[in-house]
Amino acid sequence: MSGPLWLVRKDGTQAHQVQGLPGPVMADKFSWSPTANVMSVSTEEGLWLLSTEGAPQRLVKTSGKFPNFTWSPDGKTIAYNDTIAAKEPGNMDDVLLTVAVNGGKPVNHLQTPGTGIQLAGWQKDGAGLLFWLIPAHGQSIAADGVDLYKLQLGETDPKPKPITSGLTYNEWLSFSPQGQLLMVAGGGRIAWADKSLVLVNLKTGQLEPLQNPNGCVTIDPQFSPDGKKITFVAAKNLGNDVWGFENLDSLNAWVNSRTLYVANADGSNVQALPTAGQGIYQPSWSKDGRHILYVKDNALWSIKAEGGEPERIFGPVFDQQDPLGFYGFASYQNVLSWYKG
Repeated sequence: MSGPLWLVRKDGTQAHQVQGLPGPVMADKFSWSPTANVMSVSTEEGLWLLSTEGAPQRLVKTSGKFPNFTWSPDGKTIAYNDTIAAKEPGNMDDVLLTVAVNGGKPVNHLQTPGTGIQLAGWQKDGAGLLFWLIPAHGQSIAADGVDLYKLQLGETDPKPKPITSGLTYNEWLSFSPQGQLLMVAGGGRIAWADKSLVLVNLKTGQLEPLQNPNGCVTIDPQFSPDGKKITFVAAKNLGNDVWGFENLDSLNAWVNSRTLYVANADGSNVQALPTAGQGIYQPSWSKDGRHILYVKDNALWSIKAEGGEPERIFGPVFDQQDPLGFYGFASYQNVLSWYKG
């Protein structure tokens, strides 16, 4: 989905269409700086910086279409990929680069022969980057799960190190302030089979699988702001033999099995929050860590972290909600980020 980019204040005022970008913008190709009112926008002609006032300024020109990118935690640097043109699409190389937001020459950190790079994010300390490697740039391959890698910056001869395999959804990755990574591991594009949470020590590479609630897959994880708690969704494990739903009733039955959970950061003291309701998507902590926001019935809801009665914030989120999404995955990242401000 693409179209013109608009800016609007959180209270709904001063809405205006951004002028000066070279064409429409894709829905997942813009992101605010973590430290300033500056946005980076990916276009067919490279990366652009856009402040709340003034015209867009191109930060870097790329040869590939719509590079993916991620801001450093301090907001001073952007990491992005570029694709080197080749006669045969499957033989194209990708390069992983960083560029200072205040200008300067891009730095090339890695080239991957015949392989695409999809950025996942920075380490919390800004010392390394996480990304998925996509063999032959195959989107169908990526849809069934690929390896997540870490590249430590600043080393004399940096080498990407594999972490574990999973689907290429940033929404299924969460970083704690202490530097741990919580992610959904498991291959296959269907969300209702072979999905479980793993804690990753990014310094040592050690993996600690977390136990799923009985008969469930676990998805949509997020650390609390202080890193002491996690929230996630557990849903009925239908197994690998189920690739779709014969009718709306069977789909709704699986959607209604999506239940909100909280636990300690190490996976202990797991508790369901049944009063949150059924059909929970993408829980996200409030800034103070006292509430959990989530999408249900095409509306945004809030519930206290210890449970209680939920509060409907607003809705509908979209004109029409697709409960299936892409084989059980749906993204509400932009809505949650906007609301939390």
